[in-house]
Amino acid sequence: MARTPPPASLFESAAECVAVLKQDLRSRLHAHPSAQENDTWIQQAESAFAHAGGAYQAGVSEEQAQQMLDRAEEHVARWPDHKIAQQASRCQREGLRLLERASALERLIVRKAARRWLGRQLRKLAP
Repeated sequence: MARTPPPASLFESAAECVAVLKQDLRSRLHAHPSAQENDTWIQQAESAFAHAGGAYQAGVSEEQAQQMLDRAEEHVARWPDHKIAQQASRCQREGLRLLERASALERLIVRKAARRWLGRQLRKLAP
């Protein structure tokens, strides 16, 4: 029997959290982070990917996810910095809870994806 996917609003909420976390993170990145900054950035990126992974697990297709993420990124780009920071804090806490409930394999996938994304972002900043 096929699973019934959750309502679109759950996917949209996940897409918004991914967009918020990435936007907040991009605004703080620089080419030479301290070890503490790097750890913080990794944790935030993992939270973003945990939200995305939860949506995929719940039944959203890659095409749907990308469309929702594109809309969420356009929407979040118009937010003031204080709203992004406030939402990023909430989304990060939720993402960490999702990671706590994930299997070891799911955590590994999320962590690898987050580190690859963060590495690409940092390479863009290198001189």
